[in-house]
Amino acid sequence: MNNIFDKHYKKYDAWYDKHRFAYLSELGAIKKVLPKKGEGLEIGAGTGRFAASLGIKYGIDPSRKMLEAARKRGVDARLGYGEKLPFSDAAFDYVAIIITLCFVKDPVKVLVEARRVLKKKGKLIIGIIDKDSFLGKFYQRKNSIFYKQANFFSIREVVDLLKAIGFNKVSCYQTIYKLPDKINSIQKVKRGSDKGGFVVISAYKSREIRTRIYRKFRQYEKIRFLFKRYDYDMEGARQKVLERAGLIKRPVLDVGTGPGRMAYTLARHGYSVTTVDISKEAQDVAKIYADRFSVSDRIKFMNMDAQDLKFKDGHFPTVISANLLHDVKNPHKVMQEMIRVTKPCGKIIVSDLNKKGRDLVNKVYRINKEIHRGKPINLKKIVEENFKQSKINFKKYDDGYIITYIGKKI
Repeated sequence: MNNIFDKHYKKYDAWYDKHRFAYLSELGAIKKVLPKKGEGLEIGAGTGRFAASLGIKYGIDPSRKMLEAARKRGVDARLGYGEKLPFSDAAFDYVAIIITLCFVKDPVKVLVEARRVLKKKGKLIIGIIDKDSFLGKFYQRKNSIFYKQANFFSIREVVDLLKAIGFNKVSCYQTIYKLPDKINSIQKVKRGSDKGGFVVISAYKSREIRTRIYRKFRQYEKIRFLFKRYDYDMEGARQKVLERAGLIKRPVLDVGTGPGRMAYTLARHGYSVTTVDISKEAQDVAKIYADRFSVSDRIKFMNMDAQDLKFKDGHFPTVISANLLHDVKNPHKVMQEMIRVTKPCGKIIVSDLNKKGRDLVNKVYRINKEIHRGKPINLKKIVEENFKQSKINFKKYDDGYIITYIGKKI
């Protein structure tokens, strides 16, 4: 990534002259939350376009060519990474991260570091191109030199991380309602994040949540973003599973829910969900996610072994497991239990990593040992044989990093 910015720094910097009104609109949104006084730092200062115009004295960036341009603009720009800031604790009144978050290797670590160098009740200012906006979707499709390697964030993702890391009083301002090429005047700045492509999120440093569960939550988030950087979008994968499943009936049993990602995805689609997992810690993390997405009232959390489900035969019209089978001692027993508790004519949905997915996990594991690799398993033997023995009709789909089976019980 650094090589791209070093090689094309002139092209990057020229964008702001070519799209002057888009740039001025972004500056206007940032100024809505920028403190009028105090010492500031911009993480990912680039060529200094924002820091110089906003009066932010210090900047840090890993691109030497970018830094040369920033220094010419009067920014005290230093070589370094957001994941390891060369500043002491509580050194700044405010920290800005403008556009940069989608380019960093470890966004969780960058935000933790930003919090560290902020003074008590210091302010964090983040400017992003909202992944879910028209502009975010445009850049995700466009084969841009810079954005083709970016990992865009939704507003919800950033706000959730901020709250988990130790920020409060979050607010949002938005601007940019047309593609930059079409803008011929400064765009209005509005509160909220429902229409604008560029959104400024501000928050204040608060007391850090140091409980074991929140540390685990941050670990899961770190892993999710790491996979995302390698083009495995967990959110998109779950959505694809539900698309393959088609019409399903409630209530849904989510077996081996882990941190609850499939559970909250189902709940956000309006389904009532019962989740079971052998780990109470994982269920506690799942409750954090459910709370973040305001779906706690649709999810029932139960600690239970997937190999010994404490439900009557034919209890659920829909039973689902996602990325579970490679992580249990006896996957055959889990399949048999899922089939047993499914009602006649009910659906059994099983998704797990294919070979490409397992290779990716092994690759990422070499970078971050917190990732649980699980054991390699033969899904065809485990899933298909159990379906055939129980006379269950099924379809199989191979999408990206996962295989999904959709079975219908006779």
